[in-house]
Amino acid sequence: MMLALRTDVKPGGVMVVDMLPEGAGMLGGTRDGLGYLAEQLNGYFTGTRAGRQLLAQMVRDTPSARDSDPQVIAQALTELARTDLTPRLGALTCPLSVVYAVASDARLAAEQRRRYERAYAAARPRHLSAVGPAGHMVMLDQPRQFSGAVQTFLR
Repeated sequence: MMLALRTDVKPGGVMVVDMLPEGAGMLGGTRDGLGYLAEQLNGYFTGTRAGRQLLAQMVRDTPSARDSDPQVIAQALTELARTDLTPRLGALTCPLSVVYAVASDARLAAEQRRRYERAYAAARPRHLSAVGPAGHMVMLDQPRQFSGAVQTFLR
């Protein structure tokens, strides 16, 4: 979305996978609230020996992250928590496709739909696709549904 909001780039479309325009919103927070906390944690995880050891251990204990650089992870999470593209969504000039996870529980799935509809309301044209039941990693939890959403986007 950030790339599509630049004036010197004209993509034919943008696909967002399992993300809200305000990164901290994924955890129910805000850029101002969680962004500050993320900055403090980043300082601890990258600025102290104990923090670096703890983050390195967490990375080693996460199979999909084993080859990742802990400092890059800490910085990326901080930047994500500090980013809120919501006020700029109306400036998108290309179609936006958002694929997001929904739970198997009907009540929770309906809440997720409402949450994504509210978050992306200013983006036009947009298409929201619920994939589920899935957790945060729709491409791993529902690979066929996700592949179908990608194929639809590419058409």
